[in-house]
Amino acid sequence: MKKGLDLSMQHSPEDFTCPICKQIDRVEKVSAVYEAGTSIGAYSGGTVGVGMAGGVVGVGVAQTNMTGMSQTNRSLRLAPPPQPQLPQGEGCGVGLLLFLCFAVGLVGLGMALADNSERLIGAALFTVCTAGFVSLLVVLGRKSRIKKAEHAQQIVRWQQAVANWERLYYCGRNDVVFIPGNSETCVPAYELYKLL
Repeated sequence: MKKGLDLSMQHSPEDFTCPICKQIDRVEKVSAVYEAGTSIGAYSGGTVGVGMAGGVVGVGVAQTNMTGMSQTNRSLRLAPPPQPQLPQGEGCGVGLLLFLCFAVGLVGLGMALADNSERLIGAALFTVCTAGFVSLLVVLGRKSRIKKAEHAQQIVRWQQAVANWERLYYCGRNDVVFIPGNSETCVPAYELYKLL
C-alpha cells in the first residue's frame, strides 16, 4: 500500500464527489465501470461449407462453438492489475545439456572400466561430466528457489494492488480516478497505476 493513503476510513457522501468538477452524477466505482465495459459472448450452432476440388463440389456440415470477449477502451484503461505469471522453467536446452552430461558421463564410465589405454581418459571424462551434471542441478535448484521467492513477493504486491483498485472511483466527465475523501489522489485514468 502507498504511504499516506488511508484506504480504511469511513466516507461521507461528499467524499464521492469528483475532486475536479465537484459533482457526483458521473462518478462510479472503477470496478463497476470495468465490468460494465467487458462482455463475453458465446455462439453455438451449425455451420455449412461448400468447396470445389478437381471439378467436384463438396458440402460440409459441422457443429461450431465459439466464445469471445469485447472490451471498451475505458474498461481496458481501468482494468485491474494483471496477476503475476508463474516463473518459467529453464526449458529444453537445459534438459538437453543435463542429458548430454549424463550420456557422455556413461560413455566415460564405460571407457574407465575397459581394459585398454583409454582408462584414464574415460575416468577424467566421467569425473568432468558428473561434476558438470551435479553443478547444473545445484545452480538450477538455486535459481528456481529465487524465482519462487520473487513470485511470492509479486503475488503479495498484486493482492495489495487489487485491494487498492477495488477502492477507486472514476469520474466519467473528467476521466479521472480518485480515492474517496482524498482529493490529493486524483489522477488521470491512464495513470491509475499510481494509486495501486
